[in-house]
Amino acid sequence: MNKNHYKVIFSRVLNRFIVVSELAKTQGKATGENLESAETKTMLNSTALWAYPVACLLKPIHFSLMVALGFVYLAPNSAQADVDMAIRADKSAPGHQQPTVLQTANGLPQVNIQMPSAGGVSRNQYSQFDVAEKGAVLNNARKATQSQMAGWVQGNPNLARGEAKVILNEVNSANPSRLKGYVEVAGKKADVVIANPSGIHCEGCGVINAGRTTMTTGNARLENGELKGFDVNKGKVTVAGKGMDNSQSDYTDIIAEKVKIDGGVWSKKGIKVTTGKNRVNRTNDSVVYVGDKNRGETDRTSKSQAHRQDDQSYAVDVSQLGGMYAERIHLVDHGNGLGVRNAGHIGASAGNVQIDSQGRIVNSGTISSRQHTQIHTQSDLIQKGNVETAQGDVDIHAKSKIEQTGSTIAGGHIRYRATLVEASTSSILAAGIEERGKPREVNNTSSRKNLEINATQHTVAKGKNIASGKIDIQAGKVEASESQTHGYDVRFVARQNGIKVNRATLTAENELAFHTPSTLSTEQADLKADWINTTAQRIENYGGRWASQGERDFTLNLEKGLNNEKGLMFAGGNMALNQRGEFLNNAQGRLLSGKDLIINAQSLDNQAGLVVAEGSATLMISQAIQNRKVSDVGSLIQAQNSLGEIANNAISIATYEEREKINKLGLEKFKLEEKYGKNHPQAQQLGEQINQIQENIDRTYGIGSPNGMAIGAVTAALQAAAQNDTNGAIVALASPYLNKQIHDMTKENTAKDKATNLIAHALLSAVEFQVTGKDPLTGAVAGVTGEATATILTKALYDKTPDQLTASEKENISTLSQVAGGLAGALTAKANGSTDQQGGSFLTATAGTDTAKRAAENNFFDVDPHQERLDDIKLFAKLYFNGDEEKAEAYYDAMQQGKSKGVKDNVVETAEAILNLDETVKSLAYAITHPNEVIEQVYVSMDEWNQQYEYAVKHDPALAGEMQGYILGNFGSTPVSGMVVGAAGAKLLQKSAGLVKKGVEKTGLLPNWANANSNLPIVGEVAGYSTTRVTINDKNIWSETKKFSSQENALSHWEKHKNEFPELKNSDDYLNYVHDFIKNPPEGTLIKERTNGDKLFYYPEKNTFISINKDGVPKTMFKPEAGINYWEKQK
Repeated sequence: MNKNHYKVIFSRVLNRFIVVSELAKTQGKATGENLESAETKTMLNSTALWAYPVACLLKPIHFSLMVALGFVYLAPNSAQADVDMAIRADKSAPGHQQPTVLQTANGLPQVNIQMPSAGGVSRNQYSQFDVAEKGAVLNNARKATQSQMAGWVQGNPNLARGEAKVILNEVNSANPSRLKGYVEVAGKKADVVIANPSGIHCEGCGVINAGRTTMTTGNARLENGELKGFDVNKGKVTVAGKGMDNSQSDYTDIIAEKVKIDGGVWSKKGIKVTTGKNRVNRTNDSVVYVGDKNRGETDRTSKSQAHRQDDQSYAVDVSQLGGMYAERIHLVDHGNGLGVRNAGHIGASAGNVQIDSQGRIVNSGTISSRQHTQIHTQSDLIQKGNVETAQGDVDIHAKSKIEQTGSTIAGGHIRYRATLVEASTSSILAAGIEERGKPREVNNTSSRKNLEINATQHTVAKGKNIASGKIDIQAGKVEASESQTHGYDVRFVARQNGIKVNRATLTAENELAFHTPSTLSTEQADLKADWINTTAQRIENYGGRWASQGERDFTLNLEKGLNNEKGLMFAGGNMALNQRGEFLNNAQGRLLSGKDLIINAQSLDNQAGLVVAEGSATLMISQAIQNRKVSDVGSLIQAQNSLGEIANNAISIATYEEREKINKLGLEKFKLEEKYGKNHPQAQQLGEQINQIQENIDRTYGIGSPNGMAIGAVTAALQAAAQNDTNGAIVALASPYLNKQIHDMTKENTAKDKATNLIAHALLSAVEFQVTGKDPLTGAVAGVTGEATATILTKALYDKTPDQLTASEKENISTLSQVAGGLAGALTAKANGSTDQQGGSFLTATAGTDTAKRAAENNFFDVDPHQERLDDIKLFAKLYFNGDEEKAEAYYDAMQQGKSKGVKDNVVETAEAILNLDETVKSLAYAITHPNEVIEQVYVSMDEWNQQYEYAVKHDPALAGEMQGYILGNFGSTPVSGMVVGAAGAKLLQKSAGLVKKGVEKTGLLPNWANANSNLPIVGEVAGYSTTRVTINDKNIWSETKKFSSQENALSHWEKHKNEFPELKNSDDYLNYVHDFIKNPPEGTLIKERTNGDKLFYYPEKNTFISINKDGVPKTMFKPEAGINYWEKQK
């Protein structure tokens, strides 16, 4: 176009004037067999702007004015490019492969295809195959036929011998084919193939009346007139803009080295995309890679393991504007590992979606199907979009890693397989989700669907994991921290390392299982299931909550211990915690069992913790409780039927009855709150009852009460024993009772009684100090000063008498009196020269402090007995007698009488022990140095006593009260069923048996332990009687009986040791095995006899230990952990 020479013409296509070169020609008639499309031919219309014989020479100023007024349109490059769109036969091809291109009546290109082969293939070669927006027609009609786009189309003379089944359109060009309109098969339906190795660009294209439409950059492979497939070495198929509408074709195949989808692709029944340098058969079912054989092994994944850039080239790339829609969809990246990326929507409306890739798969869009979705990659997969199936399964397999931040929701199962699986907190994995509109819901009515994740190395599942059936997560190492996981069954399996589910919420309608050879960490997690089943070496449950709500046994066998600090473990059935010689930390934690509870550990820290069982509770602690080493004391503790707070102090023992009720009510309150919430009226009512009982505990066991004195005595005795201070233990045991007796004898408010009181306490304090080897004068002064200080401080601080003080006020006075007494004792010791030259003995001052504290508390801080009696009667009536206060009163009065007898006997017996200190110390030393032998002699089972007591509560309240009272008074608490007793305890049980005998006439039952005696010196030969041994009649151990029977049963032995003998099915088998063994010991069995007549058997081959008494009656059978070493220690 020259500066002053151009034309302004009217374009019929653009419907406006445009400026063109002065050399442009006007529209002419088509000649020859090649016909350009009507749009192309009429792109330039040389109708003059002026219809007058005026020269078309415009000056620049005039042209600029026309442009400004809108009379001139400057055609863009795309319009100019459309000028060249045409369908042209390849003149260099054989004549029988050159189609004839005509024009239909309405101006569309009409291609009369060539005669088909015997196999029905019409082969047509082109030098150019471009389709404009108005489309083109492939004439497969032998006679005139009606078409959708061109109306009537004349018959194709090349089809005299029949129509084509396959219309092959091969494009031999250096340029890609541009398809912007539809291609219609006129006449008989046929498969359409457009093959251009240089590429295909589709933007609004589509094929009408085709069975299968194939867009490929491969070279057609024909044999004997049949189309066998395509060889792909290069080329790209691009779908953009208006997309590819093959909704009137049954199947659509896109076969190329690369495919870029920036628009929608529609097909009626199926879409399959195959990429890479491949040899593909005609129906795209068979794909053989023919490119570089090292392509997969080239470390394409080295870059893919790190996050690749968004502009990374992919073999199949579906952008946000792209999508695929058909009944079934299959994407295959069989090339050099470029991978597949979907940011759009791939949706199979009736069938499956399948994606197979040699490279990375990235989904940030939506992949949906009615049936199954299968995604497989030889690299890794990033799933940050949505994968959904309405009814089918989702199977995702990656050779490397699956990284999930999006959602995968299936109506069927979900299965993930990879080396690594990482699902973030934003991910959703939901199997068995029924399609009920939006939102979708878990389908619990049909067959259950599972969520399975299996990784060879590591699985992280931190998001929402949901299944109507089973959730099964397995890997070398598993982490589901912060996740929300819910299924019918939930299972975590770590094959080599640990499992972490910290801060997670895990719920299972049936079973929640953890299996790891290492550590299970559930810190601050919330676990809830009908049954929690766990195998691990160690559990870290700091602040976590476990609720195994069903009645199945909850068992933890841990080689490296349990940390339940501030945690909660609840079992609706039996609970067994076996630490295998390790530490159990339950500080501020809660262990709750709806039935029986067994704890077997080396040491237990239960400070501020709770151990609660509605049935029996057994503690077997070999070394220490409360993380405080008590030499061999733990081996003597086996506390059964303990319901309440288990702690290594006397307050927990002394408050047994009240805490039993608190814990039962607390357990019910916990269940209600878990089910209905904390504001439930019944739960709040139970809370009020708990508060009332707690107030009664404070009043009954507060400082100065009889039980409070017992608490001080027992605590002091245990502390002294732990320090091997046997003298101190005896004094601490006796002093509180003697202090109280002094107060009772001198309680009148007269000057004489006050003086007598002070003198008596001075004498007692002196005795205490003398017995413990400390300065008697210091003790005397400390006792008097502490008591006198209490009187002064009570008046000065509160203007009250001591019995009017509250619990906190009493504690304050006691503490201040303690300090005053200790200081006075220290000063006195210094003045008398009984300390070293450094200014006083701290040991003496400390001892004086303790003496002053006992004198002040036990003498002055008494409670109102009348109000105590009324409150207790009401409480007992409500708890035991269904509101019958008459029975409760009989129970209470008899309990007080029994308690008085018990206290009196204990004081007398303790005093006798003090007067025989040499024998007492020897006996205590023997007990400490021979713990195993002692425990066999003094361990007393109270199961039968409890049965008698329960019977008496129902039928003879007074008898029950007397039984309970005597034990409270003499022993200092309600004894748990396993007791370690000394002289007073043994004699107490003998006397208690006498009370029980009163019920024999009514029940006909007598506890076994009421009759047996022994001569073992537990606390020495004390004045007036010999030590009593309490044992069980071994002949009754092995008899299966019902409740309220006087006989023991074999269940306790069987339940304790059944896991050691898997070949035995029940306690009967256990019993028979023992008897058979005794009658005919196997060859190699070792046998020895104890001094008490017991015979011991040890069979090294099976590590089996059996003991029988001197009468030949079996006592027990188990497999000692120490094996032969245990046997060698037996004497």
